Amino acid sequence: MGSVNLSWTVPLKQLQNSSNILLASCPGLEVLDRSSDTWRVVQQPRHALHVHVGDCMEVLSNGRVKTAVHRAVLNHGEARISMASIHSFAMHEKVSVAKELVDEQDPGPEEQEQGI
Repeated sequence: MGSVNLSWTVPLKQLQNSSNILLASCPGLEVLDRSSDTWRVVQQPRHALHVHVGDCMEVLSNGRVKTAVHRAVLNHGEARISMASIHSFAMHEKVSVAKELVDEQDPGPEEQEQGI
């Protein structure tokens, strides 16, 4: 009898916050490599914290820092315990590009839309 794959995948996440800090008990985190549209396993050093950058940081950095699209791949053979600390702005706050990161070569999103 062949082996049965008992792993399953939690839906992918794109963080709509500024960042989160994750501590996981075992491997299972994957990030999307946008250049090849493939999932890459994130190395899990013992007791390491993973810092994920969210949408707010992508906006603030004028796209220089990209949102981490990720997913958790769970395995029936090993329990996964994760603790996350999520950091973001208040829901009513508006986030815009840092003015220091806008120039003629790298205009902010408003300038790009208007073709300026």
